[in-house]
Amino acid sequence: MTNSQPTSEQFSTKKLLLYIPIIVVYISYLMFISLNNHPPVDYMTFMQIGQRYLNHQPIWEFGSYYPLPYVMIFAWFSTLPPALSIFLWHAIPMVVVLIISRGKLWPLLLGPVIDHFIGGQSVVFILIGITIYRNHQKDWIGGLGLALLLMKPNLAIFPLAWAGIQWLQELRLYRRISSQVWAFIGLTALIFLPSFIVMPDWLATWTPTRRPIDMRPLAGLLPRSIIILEGKQGSGIEFWLPLVLIALVLLVAIWFANRRKLSFDVFMLFSFIFNPYIHDYDLLQILPFLDTSWKRKLAIITSIPT
Repeated sequence: MTNSQPTSEQFSTKKLLLYIPIIVVYISYLMFISLNNHPPVDYMTFMQIGQRYLNHQPIWEFGSYYPLPYVMIFAWFSTLPPALSIFLWHAIPMVVVLIISRGKLWPLLLGPVIDHFIGGQSVVFILIGITIYRNHQKDWIGGLGLALLLMKPNLAIFPLAWAGIQWLQELRLYRRISSQVWAFIGLTALIFLPSFIVMPDWLATWTPTRRPIDMRPLAGLLPRSIIILEGKQGSGIEFWLPLVLIALVLLVAIWFANRRKLSFDVFMLFSFIFNPYIHDYDLLQILPFLDTSWKRKLAIITSIPT
């Protein structure tokens, strides 16, 4: 009797064939911008920031909000031959994406991945950090992931708030400081101490440069809606008060709906809706949370366009 059902190998082959045009588009774009020295605007901005650091010029101007350790990475990339720099800057995050997806190609269809790749964005450390913490919430390795999030502090707010609550609970129950805290402090020191050696006062210069809440790249549905209703950029009590109140009501409702429980995944997905400092390309960090087929399909469909 002939089996009419296709085998898993046939399915894999068909899927691969479907992805080939997408892979060709990714590779073609990467080769074009690398060989023609025609990178996206944000990449050029990052390299300008790096060059300003190397030339001892003011760093935190014209849209520069990154802490000095990331600026030093920009500086290193800016010293490479342009074609190599552009290629590595765009290719490395894609390698990380494929490692996290365990070689599966579905992330190539995800809006934030496309947006991050085309725009030459800088969320790769956040993706690595959030993946590490999500997979190691109960051991010291999770602290390493949290430290990586400080490369973009605006994206570390919610994960650190969650982790801080867990650390306090462990301190209260077991009268000990979590090993995760020590790992977090250790890697944070390793990342940031060299920057204070080369520029001792950088923190005082960097701190006043606040990232504006601009609707154009804003990913959060709630802050975006408030800005649209108010007809102006997010600032002042008229923006923050309704944002915080609505967020608290929603969070409590979610907590009750989940029988007075809240998982890290749900908390982070909630933060993507509420956090006014998350931009569309920052949603690259959603990748490790898409751990089921229906979540992936829903994310792909709803992120087109991103």
